[in-house]
Amino acid sequence: MSDYTVINISDKIDLRPIRDFANTLPQIRKSVPDTNLDPEQREIQSKYYNDNNSNKFLAFGDDEDVKHLFKDFHKAIDLEMLSYCLIYQRPGTFTGPHYDSFFGYCDRFGIDRKHAPHIQRHVVFLDEWKWGQIFCFPTSVYANWRMGDMITWPYKTTHSTATAGLAARTALTVTGIDPDVWRQINA
Repeated sequence: MSDYTVINISDKIDLRPIRDFANTLPQIRKSVPDTNLDPEQREIQSKYYNDNNSNKFLAFGDDEDVKHLFKDFHKAIDLEMLSYCLIYQRPGTFTGPHYDSFFGYCDRFGIDRKHAPHIQRHVVFLDEWKWGQIFCFPTSVYANWRMGDMITWPYKTTHSTATAGLAARTALTVTGIDPDVWRQINA
């Protein structure tokens, strides 16, 4: 069994405006450190990861200057309550090993945390893969992506990323909840 699944969505949505905006993030946003909520992972990260090697530029989907970029995204993904985050990861930086608990997403949308296993995160690559860019999982590494490849993985799968080459990586995370679960919650 693979750690992840991949589909390409470039035929469903024009990703170029999203990519172009993501590439402006170093000019319009402050760099933020990579943080982790898990105490064991946070302890390891405190020893090896720092603000110089583990930070990125972010823009969230509800920021006024980016809302318009996602108006048609529901056509590309079958989830409810979509949340977006644009990421610009500089060369020579890493996102440390972590898993997504989705507690922040649950709190934001008023969803009981017991439903977190039904929440999905997808990462959409906004550029063609370049040497040194990797997305790591417990038993595999994903590289050689195409613009529009969208990757997802099972709940609580540990993962990390690195831009160990010469080019920055832009990506979009799309988080949402299974439509059937959303209907049950709201029944």
